[in-house]
Amino acid sequence: MKSPNKALHRTPAAAPLSPVSFQTFGGIRQCPDSGPRRSISMEAEVVVPMISIVGTGLAAGVFLGHKMGISIARHNLTPQSFVQLGQSIHVNFSRVMPVLTIGAVLSTMLWSVLLRGSWRTVHFWLVSVASIEMVSTVILTRAVNVPINNQLMTWSTATPPANLKELWEPWEKVHTIRTILALSSFVLQVVALAISARPSG
Repeated sequence: MKSPNKALHRTPAAAPLSPVSFQTFGGIRQCPDSGPRRSISMEAEVVVPMISIVGTGLAAGVFLGHKMGISIARHNLTPQSFVQLGQSIHVNFSRVMPVLTIGAVLSTMLWSVLLRGSWRTVHFWLVSVASIEMVSTVILTRAVNVPINNQLMTWSTATPPANLKELWEPWEKVHTIRTILALSSFVLQVVALAISARPSG
């Protein structure tokens, strides 16, 4: 004989699973419900691109400002004023620019590492090229600009070298190159972020 209460004990039908929502930021696919460890990783994936873009943008801005202002003004200075201005700039910039440029390089490289799982995507290659450009900027600076800056600090404002402008010319040429590299790196990073910061299914 069937129990009259049997119908009351039916197992309810399982509710359909809702799709997991993924988002991308900086080209890195993110799942918002992956636990505390993933939450920390997601924070890094948001912070690193922002630090990279801000650091690179500031460095590129300093380079461009120098190129468009100080580099032009130097041509109209007397040798004594040339040396005095250069030494003053070097004392102030030498405290800030190494931290700024190295920070931009490291954050850009880290951004590329975070994107390694998406190496076939456009944003990975944009960030990778941007990283190479920033590394090249530092290498050129260390190889050419820094030695000339050190030499500049030994010059006397009273008796500057007779071939002052010839000694300084390599600095200006490399500065032009690193300005272009830094600006290009900044633009590539902004484009990479723009094309990747969108929801994906």
